[in-house]
Order: sequence, then C-alpha cells, then structure tokens
Amino acid sequence: MKKVLSVLTAILLLAPLSLSAQLSGDGNDLFKPIARYLGSGDTAHLSAWMASTVDISVVSSLNITSRSHAIRILDDFFESHTPAGLQITHTASQPNLKYAVGTLSAGGEKFIVTLFAVFTEKDGFKIQQIKIDRSTGIF
Repeated sequence: MKKVLSVLTAILLLAPLSLSAQLSGDGNDLFKPIARYLGSGDTAHLSAWMASTVDISVVSSLNITSRSHAIRILDDFFESHTPAGLQITHTASQPNLKYAVGTLSAGGEKFIVTLFAVFTEKDGFKIQQIKIDRSTGIF
C-alpha cells in the first residue's frame, strides 16, 4: 500500500513538470513532425496537428476556414507544386504560442512558410495559421 501511495504521489508531483516542459520546450520539437508532413505534402497526417479553424494563406489567397477545407486548399497547392521538403529556419515562442518560419521547396520553386501554433488545455499545441508565399529571393 505504501508503494502505491508513493507512486501516486510521484505522479501527482511530476505531472505539472511535464506540462511545463511541453509549454516551454524547443519550438523545433513541435515543428519537426509538422515540417516533415508539410514538406512531403502529407496533408492527412498534417491535419492532426491543425486546430479546428485555420487561417490559411497560400500564395496571397487568404481564407479563415475549417481544418478539412484548409487541407483541400493545401492538397490543391501540392497538386501543382510537388513538395520536395520544408526546412524550418527560425522558431520563437511565448507562453501558449509557438511560431516557425521555413523554406518550402515545391514544384521547382521556393516558398516562405510561416506557422503559428496555439496551446489550449483541451488540445495542446495546434496549428492555427499557415502562410505560404513565393520567396522573393531576398532571404
């Protein structure tokens, strides 16, 4: 009985630490799978990382839409721009918000990708905004 109580006590004491680790962890941890799925055009797996409503802008066409419609927009983009990889070049975070910028190679072109993920108690971190713009070559 003492063993069970000590295990339960340890779990209760360590649970807040795991939450704070998730909140303060390196943004790359969150964006590694997202970059892999977005960089390969795997929108089926990417959808699990998306909020139920997503602000999506693909080459200047802005939509605030449902997750399923955002996936269709990305699928349409990947039909004409075969993805060859996404490299995350910058991440930043604040409490409950993570941000990443990367370069997407697709269809022989380079695109700048901006991602915002927001933390909620219910879902953890989910992508709330995706922006894909043609690279101007400046960066």
